[in-house]
Amino acid sequence: MNALPQASAADIKGAAISIRHVGRSFASKTVLTDLKLDIEPGEFVAVVGQSGCGKSTLLRIIAGLDHAYTGKVLIESEGRDTASARIMYQEPRLLPWASVIDNVAMGLGPDITRQVALIRARKALEAVGLGDRGSEWPQVLSGGQKQRVALARALVSRPDELVLDEPLGALDALTRIEMQQLLERVWLEEGFTALLVTHDVVEALTLADRVVLIEQGEIALDFKLPFARPRKRSSVAFVNLEERLLAALLHTNHQPVEYVI
Repeated sequence: MNALPQASAADIKGAAISIRHVGRSFASKTVLTDLKLDIEPGEFVAVVGQSGCGKSTLLRIIAGLDHAYTGKVLIESEGRDTASARIMYQEPRLLPWASVIDNVAMGLGPDITRQVALIRARKALEAVGLGDRGSEWPQVLSGGQKQRVALARALVSRPDELVLDEPLGALDALTRIEMQQLLERVWLEEGFTALLVTHDVVEALTLADRVVLIEQGEIALDFKLPFARPRKRSSVAFVNLEERLLAALLHTNHQPVEYVI
């Protein structure tokens, strides 16, 4: 599997994100309350929490898709006037009437010539292991392959911020592990800032540098992971932390979530 075209240090270093006193309500329902969070350039942050806690709302605000919030969100990227963000959803959202390579090329926008767009889209497809599938139609691909195309589309423009809203939630167990490995690899190669919403605690601990737990619209936990990469899911330390985080999610934890050898 080929690597994505490497950007120079001046091109991309990941976005720094600063969230200050952010609140968001829908009618009479408050979803986020006075939320404060700082994310370093190139950091991989996983956001977990029960359904309805505000995880996806936070990601939409950070991705620039929701502007009806209070407070401030500052996103800065060295070497660019404005940070470049892309979002990846649980569904691949591919256009069925466009070929695989054209679906990827759409991630570049209208200002790129078609010839350049196709070259970059082909390289992005090669990076996710689908270099020979560009001329095919999305409907002939498996679920995992469609998500690979969606990842290629998100990365083809070399964003410095990638927002992932449960992108692997609909995949079978083995395909999900393969996609986790792929996502980790391209993140390490490209250096973008990644924010992942997931209900899978193991996935959060496998991929992230840092895990944030949101509860009732506020940050209840925020801790960094000391594990080396690639993560050993069967290690005592990993399993211990998984149990503590699950207990915190289920409100059965009366001890602080921390790394224990």
